[in-house]
Amino acid sequence: MGVNWITRGSLGWGTTPAPHAPCDRGLVAHYHGESRLNLRNRPHTDCWRIWRQVRSWHVHGNGWLDIGYSYGVCPHAYTFVGRGFQRRQAAQPGGNTSWTSVYLFVGGSEPLTAVQLAQLAALRSNLGGRGIGAGTSIHSRFSATSCPGPTITAMHNDGSLWAGGDNGGGDLDMAEAHWYSTYPLADGYSPQQVPAGQTRAVLFDRSNNSNVDRNNRYASYAFANRKVTGHVTVRVRRAGTTGAFGDNEPGRWYLHYGRVDGAPAAHAEPDSAYLGHMGTTSHLTLPVTGQTFTDQRMRSYVTAYDHDLEITAARVYTWQAER
Repeated sequence: MGVNWITRGSLGWGTTPAPHAPCDRGLVAHYHGESRLNLRNRPHTDCWRIWRQVRSWHVHGNGWLDIGYSYGVCPHAYTFVGRGFQRRQAAQPGGNTSWTSVYLFVGGSEPLTAVQLAQLAALRSNLGGRGIGAGTSIHSRFSATSCPGPTITAMHNDGSLWAGGDNGGGDLDMAEAHWYSTYPLADGYSPQQVPAGQTRAVLFDRSNNSNVDRNNRYASYAFANRKVTGHVTVRVRRAGTTGAFGDNEPGRWYLHYGRVDGAPAAHAEPDSAYLGHMGTTSHLTLPVTGQTFTDQRMRSYVTAYDHDLEITAARVYTWQAER
C-alpha cells in the first residue's frame, strides 16, 4: 500500500506557518483522547471533519499557530497532512523539532483497522525514504499523559503498531488459501510458546497456496465479511519436553477460536462469541463455523492452564470461506 495523501490544499489550508526543523529521529504516535471515535463504522467524510476540528481546537482553543501534528492516519487508510514534513510541531514536549508526530484517528481503547496500520507503515516507509529515521515512540514517553491510550501503547510496546498489519504472524485470507498448516521441528521451526494461564493465537506458516511466505507466520485465516466452516487440529506438548507430537501429559488446555477486530497483536484474545474444547491429551480437533463482519479476522487460540505449553503442530482443513 502506498500513501493516500490528503493534502493541506485539498483541505483548503495554505502552507503551514510552522518553521522548518529536522524532526528526523522517527515517528511518535498520538490519539484523539479517552472517548472512542468509532470512525471505522462511519463515512470517511467524518475523518475530514475531525481533522478540521482538531486544527480549530489547536489554533483557536490553544492559541497555536497551526494544528499540532505533522500527520494523521485515519481508519479508511488515508494520511492527512498537518504541519507536514520537517516542520516544528506542538505535539510532544522536548521532541517537537527532533521527532515527527502522527495522530491516529481513534480514541479510548478502540482498535486500529488493518488498513490504518498498513497506511501507517506506508507513511513511515515514505518518510524514511526522505530522511526520517526509523525510531518509534509514543506521546507518553515525552510527558505525563495517557496518550495514546492503552491499545496503541500496548501495540507500540510489542512492536505490532509499526508492523503494517503483520502483527506476530500476518494475515492471509482463507478464501484464497485452502488450508494452513504448521509442522514441528522442520526448516528451523521453533514451537510456539504458551505460558500457563495465558492465551496465544495459533500461527501458521505453510499452505497449499504459493502466496504463503514460508518465512512468515500467519495468525488470521479469514478476513472480513466471510462465512467460514472447517476444522482445526492442534498438537501441544509440555514446554521443555521432547517428542514432536506431545508424548507427555500437557495438563489442561483449551483450543478455541474467535473473531478479533482490526489487526491486533497475535496475543490479543478473541471475542467471547465462540467456544471450543478443553482437553488433557496431546491433541484436539475443533470444528469452526461462524461469520466475520467489517474489519474482523478469524483466528484459533490455545489457552494453557496447568503447565507452560508448546504448540508443535496445527492444521486447518475441510475449509470454506465464502465471500
